[in-house]
Amino acid sequence: MTQSQPMSLLDRMMEFIKQKPFFFYDITRHFDQEEYRDLLVAWGTVRSRVKFDRDEDGRYIFPGPALK
Repeated sequence: MTQSQPMSLLDRMMEFIKQKPFFFYDITRHFDQEEYRDLLVAWGTVRSRVKFDRDEDGRYIFPGPALK
């Protein structure tokens, strides 16, 4: 695993989670071509940086301006 790969995945993950409410499962499906360990490392970084809200169904909601 190179240093550039996790950042690229992290950036793409950040873009994905800003789009709409999601479950962690949605992330695993969207990034199914990535190594699972890399996915977990990126998700851990996201969780350490972002304090998510939750909707009535328990999906994560990115805090801030309204999502599309």
